[in-house]
Amino acid sequence: MKRFVLFVLIGFCLETFSQKIELLQPKQFEKKIKDLPTAQILDVRTLDEFRNGAIENAMNVDFNSEEFKENIQYLDKTKPVLIYCFSGGRSALAAKELSKNGFATIYDLQGGYRDWLSKKKPVGTESSYKGMTNVEFMNLIKSDLPVLTIFTAKWCPPCKRLTPIIDQIEKENSTNVKVVRIDVDIEKDLCTKLGVDKFPSIVIFKEQKEYWSNVGFVEKAELVNKIYGK
Repeated sequence: MKRFVLFVLIGFCLETFSQKIELLQPKQFEKKIKDLPTAQILDVRTLDEFRNGAIENAMNVDFNSEEFKENIQYLDKTKPVLIYCFSGGRSALAAKELSKNGFATIYDLQGGYRDWLSKKKPVGTESSYKGMTNVEFMNLIKSDLPVLTIFTAKWCPPCKRLTPIIDQIEKENSTNVKVVRIDVDIEKDLCTKLGVDKFPSIVIFKEQKEYWSNVGFVEKAELVNKIYGK
């Protein structure tokens, strides 16, 4: 009897786990995007794949990167997640990882971005802007004040968490610090030249020289302390 009850409980747990992830065809996936305006669209391909074309408004967290488990913690577990990769393999594994980490509602794109394109579904468009030069960047960080420079992206979960902190620092310290925001998708060439390849990246410059740098999310108090040299 005890063994029977145990099997029932295990079956119930497995069923509950599987119910958190729903596999959707491209047409259904597109409808979910429209029906759930607050949902998080998550692309788990590599950054190079993502930059070569992606579903509009998607965030990018490479499933095979060392930072995957850390970066998904910056997502909102109370909101639905619409997840995809190139053909469906990585997104299926990533969806299970999200489910294990407490995400309640997960929709996985069947056939991935490959099938999305084959059905001629909409994708994001890139700007024709070519980006700033090194000289232009050096002029941008030229200031008598400390310059808080953040390399950030709309698709980066920890960047989204950091944005309001940067905004607060700028508002509260406008006469004591200059804030420079670099969109890594607009300034791809500049980031390559500067060797910035992980995001968010934060650099504090003083007299155009790097004083302090950090990769990843950082709390407001630590940033303020670094700005004032503490």
